[in-house]
Amino acid sequence: MRIEPNESKYVYVDSATLYGGYPNVSVNTGEVYSFSVNPLCKWRRKFLKFTAGGTNFPFAKRSKRRVKSAPYFALCGTINKRDDQQFLIGLKLNRYEVTEGGQLNFFANKARREVHIGSGYVILEIERIK
Repeated sequence: MRIEPNESKYVYVDSATLYGGYPNVSVNTGEVYSFSVNPLCKWRRKFLKFTAGGTNFPFAKRSKRRVKSAPYFALCGTINKRDDQQFLIGLKLNRYEVTEGGQLNFFANKARREVHIGSGYVILEIERIK
């Protein structure tokens, strides 16, 4: 799916996928996007609920998270499923400039081995600015 300038689309992101986001969003170098998630959308891990902003758990090791600087279970994104293109979205990210063309992918920030731990989804609004 392509997003035109000044247009927004919604993407469904499941917490139990390694790289999620349906439908897929195609981007080109130099395009600028804003991302936002309704804080009422929640992910779950057992009896705990998280917004896309994530949480800082003392027992969730920072070294095991895919994006070390981001909170546990925070919404993050990447381009072409590359580890060196990962970025924090959280509940809102304004003016993200794409550095490489390809597919946008999204995930809950947790260890790769925990990919199937948790349930729920968030609805991400993506707006192309230019």
